[in-house]
Amino acid sequence: MVKYEDECVGCTDLGLHCIGGACRNRNVPHFYCDKCGEEDELYEFEGEQLCISCIENRLPKVAV
Repeated sequence: MVKYEDECVGCTDLGLHCIGGACRNRNVPHFYCDKCGEEDELYEFEGEQLCISCIENRLPKVAV
């Protein structure tokens, strides 16, 4: 899942001009696993965006 988060760095506190909604720090995408909610590298798997750990947990174990 994708959540957009405000990562404002406080430009006015740094003596810079705030550009408001046009600022790239206002709506920063963060990607979270649909199953566990961890922010990690995600993969499309069975219609969901999952981290590798959750994908491994869904796969059947094979005895060797």
